[in-house]
Amino acid sequence: MKKLIVIVLLAVACGGNNERKPPAKPSTPPTPAAAAAKELIASSPEFGDYQFTDAAVTIPITRGAMNEPARKIAEALVKGGWLGWSGGRLVVKKTDDKRFLVRPNGTLDVVPLAKKELGAVKAVNGEKVDFTWRWVPNEIGKALRFDEKEQQATATLYWDGSRWAVLSIIRSGSGPAS
Repeated sequence: MKKLIVIVLLAVACGGNNERKPPAKPSTPPTPAAAAAKELIASSPEFGDYQFTDAAVTIPITRGAMNEPARKIAEALVKGGWLGWSGGRLVVKKTDDKRFLVRPNGTLDVVPLAKKELGAVKAVNGEKVDFTWRWVPNEIGKALRFDEKEQQATATLYWDGSRWAVLSIIRSGSGPAS
């Protein structure tokens, strides 16, 4: 009798509607509007990192190790009053100025020369957002005639299940940004 009860219980438990529904796919909301995409890009770490190294310059400290472009940079920085010559070596006039970093390998890093400014969102095509941006040079960047022209890039967005985020940014018409 116990066997019969167990068999009946198993049949009841296993029986019935065996039709399984596929799990619901998480829905991706519509791509953000241009204003929301602009805010997303502006606040993303990817925009902060995008072409960051282009806002710096490195030159040798000794005149003899400089090529012509490095000499022009050095002379512009001397003319601007940030650096001076001591014999054949560059010296930083204000040693507490954190923008000038003298390295043990005989080079000088100058950073930052400019900051990025986001322009306009030109198009939102699915997960791709085309936008403009430009460098806004600081006083050192102006002395070095830093390029201020408008530039174009494309951000790739992704939905992480709860919000949109920036996956990557590349120059328009080029490979991945550095």
